[in-house]
Amino acid sequence: MTSLHWGYWKNRDAINLENLKKAQTHYTKKLAKMIPDDVRQILDVGCGIGDNASYLVNKGYDLTCISPEIKHQAALRKIVNGQAAFQLTGIEDYSYTGEFDLALMSESSNYFDADIGFTKLQNLVRKEGYILSASIFRRAPTKQYLSFHIENDWVASAKAHGFEVVERIDITEQALPNVALMKSIVSTYIIPSAELFGKYVSGSKGIKARTGSFFLNPSIKHMVDFFNNGYGGQMSNPDLFRKHASYIFYLLKNNS
Repeated sequence: MTSLHWGYWKNRDAINLENLKKAQTHYTKKLAKMIPDDVRQILDVGCGIGDNASYLVNKGYDLTCISPEIKHQAALRKIVNGQAAFQLTGIEDYSYTGEFDLALMSESSNYFDADIGFTKLQNLVRKEGYILSASIFRRAPTKQYLSFHIENDWVASAKAHGFEVVERIDITEQALPNVALMKSIVSTYIIPSAELFGKYVSGSKGIKARTGSFFLNPSIKHMVDFFNNGYGGQMSNPDLFRKHASYIFYLLKNNS
């Protein structure tokens, strides 16, 4: 897998794994088009495995990538082949003596507190520099999608720290096929496989089999419930997502 982020789907593309790769490429290109002309130095916050970084390096930008995940470090080094700097850290603990023209947060802003993030980026992004964010938001304080920031609260935090909104692009409809694809994978493969394995374990004989059934069945039931009624179910329900969530590209400018 060469990308972990969502895709930007074209209207006529069939919803399948092959077209997911195309959609992820469309996503990166559309996001990159929002970068202002006066940007050269970019801090990639929560860089993932480096597909965005690789694209931007090839476009001539200077990249510094950060992530607290050790697996991301190895994957990024392979993809960018030493053309981007990397530090194994989250934004909360990252320190740098200089300033960047732009901080990129592609699906990473929900992993840390908004106020903490904007406080750090106030000092890391130069005056009249930018934040480019691609993120899923909750539309309101609902019980669904609790791991996502509420959009109005996130924007209010940005403004409180001196960042103004330059551009906002709602790509919810173009992102929804990702949810539909997950629904197809869950209903076609994950839940049937889990249920079939559960029946196999329950029907096995012998002391070892009964012991395995005792320990494994609760885990299998928990996984099925996760995809039917829990967070996994929310992320594979297009109607629920459209009602309670949105996927937004934001370009912010540092006026602090």
